[in-house]
Formats: sequence, structure tokens, C-alpha cells
Amino acid sequence: MHCMTTTISLTKEAYGAPVRLKRNGESFSELILRIAKEKERIWDYFGSIPLTQKEERDLLESIDRLKKQMNVKAEY
Repeated sequence: MHCMTTTISLTKEAYGAPVRLKRNGESFSELILRIAKEKERIWDYFGSIPLTQKEERDLLESIDRLKKQMNVKAEY
């Protein structure tokens, strides 16, 4: 099996974020796949809850605040 790799350039600050999230022995590829799966599961769950526009806005603002505290870029 051939494993394709891609090289990306990151600032020191951007590199620090995934380093803090990595589990012991976890590769960066495994980390990215884990985070992507977790994000899908979270949004699948929230998508099943009926929210008003205000509740949705408040939820997204709360997520933005938490991500800023964790130094993670917010994407929806």
C-alpha cells in the first residue's frame, strides 16, 4: 500500500495548537482524523436539537469564545 504524504508550512503558533492536542504516541495524521471525526459527531448531535436563531447564535458565540481561549481557529 502506498501512503501519500503532504507537507504543510505552519507558524510556530499554529504548530503549537495541535502539539497540545496530540495524545501520547499519536501521529499528526491520526490527530487530524480524530478531530475531524469528533467535529462531525458534535455537529450531527447539535443538528438534531431544534434551536431558535438566538440560541444558535449564542451557541456559536460560546464556541468561538472557547476556541479563542484554546487558541483554535473557529470553522463551521
